[in-house]
Amino acid sequence: MLTQLKRLGGDSLLYAFMNVGTKLIAFFMLPIYTAYLGTSQMGVLENIDAFTSMLTFLVIFGTDNALAFYYYDTEDRIKKDQYVRTVLSFRLMVSLTLFVVSLFFGQWISFLITGSYEFQYVLYIAMGVLVLESVITLLLTYYRFEFKSMRVMVYTVLRLGMVALLSYLFLKFLIPNVEAIYYGRIISAFLVLLLLLKLLIRFIRLKVDFQLLKQILIYAAPLVPASVSFWVISF
Repeated sequence: MLTQLKRLGGDSLLYAFMNVGTKLIAFFMLPIYTAYLGTSQMGVLENIDAFTSMLTFLVIFGTDNALAFYYYDTEDRIKKDQYVRTVLSFRLMVSLTLFVVSLFFGQWISFLITGSYEFQYVLYIAMGVLVLESVITLLLTYYRFEFKSMRVMVYTVLRLGMVALLSYLFLKFLIPNVEAIYYGRIISAFLVLLLLLKLLIRFIRLKVDFQLLKQILIYAAPLVPASVSFWVISF
């Protein structure tokens, strides 16, 4: 009992530090973004972020809760890995499909969400970030399930710290517009994914267990409306 309480306290402290750290990074970067971008470009940033946040629900599709249920429902290590592998395959299929769709309809989507055709390339980068983050999020979820809270905290703060630093450098020295922030995001996500490459190789497979995927989606699908409703209220 005492050991579990210590784990709970330690993990809670780490996650609290992670949440505070990420919010502080966002807080300090806001005036920098507004100083370089201005109201128009900030509007573009917010609209594209809102759009990709909505797509995140399609990528996840409730599989985070389903994975948690099935992961802890079995003691079989092989089965646990199969669940993680299946969810990873699903998220990659969905995010890559969305990326390809954006390549075909980028101009139209850009006009729809920003009122201009000129941000289609920013949209492509944002969709690339969505693909990378769909993988990173799942790998960090696995670490969370394995109670490796320190790794979750380090990788999360490291990624957001790199986004902040690279975005600032790009804004100041290269391109003082919204593209700079997305360049910072995609480079940071790629570098973090390189650090997680060993874990990624363990879980990534070309073959999908559709029977297992069906089991996960049956559990996950009813949770999607609640997640979408929460997103609508938030935005």
